[in-house]
Amino acid sequence: MAANLLNDVALLDELVGLLEVNDRRMPIARVGQEIFHLRNPGNAFFQGVVRRLVKGDPRFVVKDDGFIELLPDRREYRRLDQSEFVVVDLETTGLNPRWDRIIEIAAFKVVPDRRLSGHHLRWVIADEFSALINPQREIPQWITRFTGISNQMVARSPVFGEIADQLIEFIDAATIVAHNVRFDIGFINSEINRIYDKRLFNLRLCTLQLSRQLFPELPNHKLHTVAHYLGIEMEERHRARSDALAATRIFMHMLEQLKQRGLVTLVDVQEFRRQKISARVSDSIPR
Repeated sequence: MAANLLNDVALLDELVGLLEVNDRRMPIARVGQEIFHLRNPGNAFFQGVVRRLVKGDPRFVVKDDGFIELLPDRREYRRLDQSEFVVVDLETTGLNPRWDRIIEIAAFKVVPDRRLSGHHLRWVIADEFSALINPQREIPQWITRFTGISNQMVARSPVFGEIADQLIEFIDAATIVAHNVRFDIGFINSEINRIYDKRLFNLRLCTLQLSRQLFPELPNHKLHTVAHYLGIEMEERHRARSDALAATRIFMHMLEQLKQRGLVTLVDVQEFRRQKISARVSDSIPR
């Protein structure tokens, strides 16, 4: 069960996301400015902080020239048709994983249909996991209005620690998929970190980012907008199981489109995503 857990520092997921949109390499000083909000972080002390932050995490290399790099992950070279995915969605007490908590979680496991192959390959939902969770604190009224989840509904629900092992076992080594995956991973890892002082080390894909590339004609890329565009019905918006099921069906549709584009491996998909992000960033720079 512990194979996909690493020693956790809360800011590591932010660092991964920052490096991914900067071609996997950037000056350590910029990390200080953008993540730690320091005015002048270009000193030996801060480089030591970053080295300690990423120590033991094989994804990162801190270079002697003052740069930090996010290394390619050999797991990204796995073929899509040989991969398993877990699509997740959360409801939470707020937006910041450092002090807010999960109140509902749902996940669907997507696997290739082993009865088919080649151009006939399809992906199927193999299993699901869902739970209301007692956050051990008051749910704000605006969250209740947004999700319909009240304090009374979760009063007798398990706390996260009681479902953590089951969730970790369900996810196992699958690639984690979500609509804005940094949000969901940040919360899941913060909860796991409170229990084990570790975090999930799974690969991840973001259907929000993929939607921006695959469906640039959409006015926005919110989950319900993409679902409506693809003709996918949502039973109940802003509830974890309904949103996770919609995200799963969206992702399965995306897998078909990625296959049609000749994208064979996870690294192909990541490169496709990074190229589009770079283009958008460049286009936004005033000239």
